[in-house]
Amino acid sequence: MRVEKSLLMDAIGTENAMLESSLEACERQISTLAGALSDTGLQSEAYWAIRERITTLRIPLAKAQHNVFEALHDDNGQNSDAVSALSETSPGVADTDEAQERIYALESANDGYRRQIDEVAALGLDTGEIVAGCQPLMEANQRVIDELNDVILQIQAYADASSGYYSDTEAAMQTLAAADQSLTSCLSGGGYGDLSWAATAAAEYGDWQVADRLGVSKADFIEMQVEQFNLKEGDAAIMWEVYARLCERYPKADQSYIDWAWLNLMGSIVYDDLPWKLTAGEVTASVPNPSPTSEADRYRLVSGEEYFTEFLGLSEADYATLVAEIKDQNRNRTGELRADFAHQCIVAAAEYDVRRGPALLRTLSSPAGPRSARSMRAGWATACSSGTRVGMLRLGPTITRPTLTPTTSLWRRSMEGSPTRPQPASTTPTWITTAIPAPPGSWRTTAGTTTWSTRCMRTSPGPTTLPPFSRGR
Repeated sequence: MRVEKSLLMDAIGTENAMLESSLEACERQISTLAGALSDTGLQSEAYWAIRERITTLRIPLAKAQHNVFEALHDDNGQNSDAVSALSETSPGVADTDEAQERIYALESANDGYRRQIDEVAALGLDTGEIVAGCQPLMEANQRVIDELNDVILQIQAYADASSGYYSDTEAAMQTLAAADQSLTSCLSGGGYGDLSWAATAAAEYGDWQVADRLGVSKADFIEMQVEQFNLKEGDAAIMWEVYARLCERYPKADQSYIDWAWLNLMGSIVYDDLPWKLTAGEVTASVPNPSPTSEADRYRLVSGEEYFTEFLGLSEADYATLVAEIKDQNRNRTGELRADFAHQCIVAAAEYDVRRGPALLRTLSSPAGPRSARSMRAGWATACSSGTRVGMLRLGPTITRPTLTPTTSLWRRSMEGSPTRPQPASTTPTWITTAIPAPPGSWRTTAGTTTWSTRCMRTSPGPTTLPPFSRGR
């Protein structure tokens, strides 16, 4: 088998550049179509007919097309990575035949060395000198032969795996084919036909949108939650769905708000008392009131379970599963090298809330400044060692039960206006270098230690940015 590495990688690069342009065009089309539905001033029958066509067929079709381009772009990346890892048998080429020819030539050379040794031995002469000269050459040739055999195995393994690199594209193409059938049926006057593909296209489109925001695929996100916290794959998939629905419900919100909301929702399943709400904030939303008593009562504020089910639209069964799994993980980690998932989330949410600067921050009084006071009340300083250098945030997997709480003496004293370790705003920032929880998805396990990012957080005032959930982003 012959793989033209350079030509193939160039072709993939060119195609992916075209796909990126197509993806941008798809995004613009979807945005334009969605924008056409936002005009509430149009009420004619023609408008509603067009609206129904856009909602039922055109937007789902555009999403199905987007998913094909996104899947092909991603699968091309996998293929390119695999190709780039192949050892070359000649410049820009990985060829099993070339490798085998070199193996034959080297084996023939070694056979020649062996014949020379045998000929000398047959004459009854001392073979020590010729063996000393030939043996290193034979050993060097054998090492190259072994390497070439490995190259052949690599190329064969690539050939066996290559068809699987495009499985996501094939699945997306099947959805697009079903969409094309609906379009053809509609244009011929036969109605939409089977529209089951539309839900698939919408779900896959949502997954791609979340993956783009997080910088990590759904599969990798699930894998990280399973590895870090021993959560079940199905439950991690529900967590992903919650993030996707947050992105859908808040299309114009910045990344930090979505991150904070997700962390808060996950953590408050366990840590939901008033001190934590004051420290990490609370995620709420307005939903229609089914029994309004006045115009002012048309909407009601929801949080907790109602936020999940009524505002995000998560099923009651999925919500119950999510709550049970997070609470079970919180209770049953005794003896395990697992961190408390809910606690990591709620403490990280508190820090996100500090950085986002809600109105509550401006009402707090502290010698260290409001941001520092809020951060300290979240408990960061009580479980952290501080220094004056930029360090790596670390949380070992053995640090399990919460040591960072909103009810520590630091919390109480800061509420009284006399924090345990006041840091005036004019002082040099103190960098926290250890024991800091981080958003799930951003951890990378190295030598038994869970690390977050090379960016550090500080307890004194000043702008800092929390890293996103992605790994290595």
